[in-house]
Amino acid sequence: GGQVAAEARARATLQAWEGSQPAAPRNAALLEIGCGTGPMLLAARDRYARVAGIDIAFRWLVVGKKRLLEAGADVPTLCACAEALPFPDARADVVVGDAVIENVKDRVQTLAEAHRLLRPGGRIHLTASNRFSLGPDAQTGIWAVGWLPPGMVESRVTRSGGIPPKRTLLSAPAIRALLLGAGFRQVALGLPSFPAAQRAQFPPLVRRLASVYELATRLPLTRQALFAIGPKIIASAVRA
Repeated sequence: GGQVAAEARARATLQAWEGSQPAAPRNAALLEIGCGTGPMLLAARDRYARVAGIDIAFRWLVVGKKRLLEAGADVPTLCACAEALPFPDARADVVVGDAVIENVKDRVQTLAEAHRLLRPGGRIHLTASNRFSLGPDAQTGIWAVGWLPPGMVESRVTRSGGIPPKRTLLSAPAIRALLLGAGFRQVALGLPSFPAAQRAQFPPLVRRLASVYELATRLPLTRQALFAIGPKIIASAVRA
């Protein structure tokens, strides 16, 4: 079901983040910002010696802790906000955030905290919804949501019985600029994939579009276009 798809997506995201980069040290420590119910923590525990997560939503941490323990993973999780991480300086080798940077209240402070927490040479990995995506939005289901006036989006979500998300969608250049401004270097942008378990959860039309997207990521011309209008952007950078 949904949890299986979430774990498959987390593994695919982790693999995309790491890509062809040097392997993490054997005793590397990873912190996930916005860990939710813990699928990324489950994916990361086999690759990193120490794994921990924080989330501002206590209810998700309760559900996540139960799922982690059921999977035999006694991973520490804390209720905290991304703008004030409850850890000393230079304690992590890797900081990750999946669909987090567009949802925090203060993006600059969040990245400053990640920078503070990382050891020199440590890496940050992010995944964010693309502001200029033409496809359906993961949170609202609205197509080309970043192109619409915020008031129109709020009205459509409210009329359908939902709660309008409080976030700031970002483009690939904006994400790069934020990371550079926070003192990170070697910023690399990439495109995520949709594993089969996740695609199986999509409506038929979106499933077909996901298959077209996967093909487009492999072709140079269309791959470049996806950085502008594709659904999501992956970003990685190094703490100098």
